[in-house]
Amino acid sequence: MNSQDYENEIRRQAAAEQAERSGSPAGDPAVDGYRVVIRAVRQAAMPGLPEDFARRVSARVSPAGDKASFEDGMVTLLLLGMALGGGAYFLPRFWPLISSLVSLPAIKMPGVSWPLLAAAALGLGLAWAIDKLWDHRSGGMPA
Repeated sequence: MNSQDYENEIRRQAAAEQAERSGSPAGDPAVDGYRVVIRAVRQAAMPGLPEDFARRVSARVSPAGDKASFEDGMVTLLLLGMALGGGAYFLPRFWPLISSLVSLPAIKMPGVSWPLLAAAALGLGLAWAIDKLWDHRSGGMPA
């Protein structure tokens, strides 16, 4: 069907709708075919829905916020990885400044990398904060 045929069919449908509204007698056979279809659609009874239709549909559909999605987990892991990576990169460079500001007593334990341990603790704290602030119902961060 080319565009000319399509436009002709659209015109016939419009003419059939107009003829049905005005109640004019039958004339053009192509238009009358559309008139029969329009009458059938208007006179067809709408099927009734069962009384428990809404309950059955709501039981089958779970809200989107109730189930954790793959993307939510990936975003959490990405944020945790960024926090740990940033802490692991910057904390060793700023550890002397931080320790002098806080005046923590120097704890001597061989084999323990305190900057990396602090970065891990910071990452865990950030992950905990994200989990507490996360709006589990809507799937997004609060404003």
